[in-house]
Amino acid sequence: MKKEYWQSEQGKALIKLGFWVIFIAIIYIIAITGSNTKTDNNNNNKPELNSNKEEIKYSNYSYVYNIVINEEKYNFEGKVTNEKEIGYKMQEDKIIKYEKENNVIYEVTLNERKEITNLYENLNSVFLDYNILITIINESQCVANYCEFDYNNYVFKVTKNNNILTVNIVKENENYNLTYVKEN
Repeated sequence: MKKEYWQSEQGKALIKLGFWVIFIAIIYIIAITGSNTKTDNNNNNKPELNSNKEEIKYSNYSYVYNIVINEEKYNFEGKVTNEKEIGYKMQEDKIIKYEKENNVIYEVTLNERKEITNLYENLNSVFLDYNILITIINESQCVANYCEFDYNNYVFKVTKNNNILTVNIVKENENYNLTYVKEN
């Protein structure tokens, strides 16, 4: 008789109900224990962005720059290691491979390196110099992993998340979105 009851519609409904109760109880327990671990979010012990000025100054890093000036787009991707920089500038249908060594910029083609001076033409090259950019950020007295400040009529938004530093610089028709990733 018991076997027949569990195979009837009422028995099957009771089994389903039991599984749902167990499922909801597990979700409830997870929700309760998960909410207890998040109670320290309002702790004021956030690390300062400039508490250790060398913390955000990377010696080996890769970068991505997405820049829009008066609707013209410029994209840069590259890597800096041991004071040498190798990267690519992409603009409309043109791609330039470049190397920067001892503050001299070279365009690199198949077997040739040719010195160029117009890599940052029409751009504010101050923002693309990593050392100057870090100095500007450090002088702003940023605190925590995110800050906003004004500098020479530009609005800076700086975010640091682990080994990634993102700087967004905006002024009227200019937008510099710069991302740096620390390399080992």
